[in-house]
Amino acid sequence: MSSILHRLSRPVLTDLARALSAGRLLTPYSTLSLREWVVGPDQGLVCQELERFRLAGMSPAQIGMVFDLLAIERAQQQSDQDRIQMVWTGPDQEGFEARDTGVVARELLRHASRSLLITTFSISRDEATFEPVAAAMNENPDLDVTLVLNIDMSKEKPPLFGKEAICSFAEKFWSTQWPWRPRPKVFFDPRGTQRQQRASQHSKCVVVDLERVFVTSANYTESGQLRNIELGLVVHDAALARRVDVQFRSLISGKHLTRLPDQP
Repeated sequence: MSSILHRLSRPVLTDLARALSAGRLLTPYSTLSLREWVVGPDQGLVCQELERFRLAGMSPAQIGMVFDLLAIERAQQQSDQDRIQMVWTGPDQEGFEARDTGVVARELLRHASRSLLITTFSISRDEATFEPVAAAMNENPDLDVTLVLNIDMSKEKPPLFGKEAICSFAEKFWSTQWPWRPRPKVFFDPRGTQRQQRASQHSKCVVVDLERVFVTSANYTESGQLRNIELGLVVHDAALARRVDVQFRSLISGKHLTRLPDQP
C-alpha cells in the first residue's frame, strides 16, 4: 500500500518525529498545524496518515517513534546508494543516472593519498592516459602506485614472443607511455608473451587507499575513458577494496605476475 510517508524526505520525517515526541504536534491534526514541517499538497495527505494512526489507538509519541524509524531506514537506504555508484561512458539516456568513467577515474586519482592499484588490458600508445597518475605521484611522493598490464606483442611485425616481447614492450612503455620519474611498480602476466596457449591479463580495476574500488569494462585508454560504451561500479567498501588488492598482491608474491624491466 502506497503512503505519503514513503515520499517524505529523511529531514522531514525526522522533524515530524521530534515534533510528535516532544508534544509540539498534537491532535487534532490539521494542515494548519503541519505547515511548520510539511508544505504544499502533502499537508493533507500527512494529516490523513496521522489520523489513521490516531484511530488505531496510537499516541503522538508512539507515532513519533514510527516516523523516527522511517527516517533511520531512509538514511540507511541513502547510505547504501552512496556506497555503490554506477559509472558509464556512452550516449546519455533520459532518466539514466550514472557518473562518467573519465570523471570518476580522475577523481579517484585526486583522492589517492597512500596507495593506488590500476589493472588494465589495453593502454594508449602515448603518455596522455597515464599523465594524471604521474602527476599524482609527483604531488604526493608517499603514494605507492602499482600497475598490472597485459603484454601481447603477437600482432607486431614481425610478431614477438618471450623475452623479446617483454624487452620491446618495456622499451616502448618507459619511453612513450611513462617517460617520467618517479616510476610506478609495473607487473604483467608472462603467459601473455607465450607463443602458444597465451592468456591475457584482462581485468580492469582501480583500488584507492584500500578503501574504494572501481571495477569497469573500460580499459585505461582515451577511448575507454571518454568515447566507448563502458559500464562499471565504484564501491566505497574497505573490506572489498582490500580483498581486490590482496588478490593481485598474492599473484605478485606467488610469482604469477612478473615485474616489468626498468629500462633506462
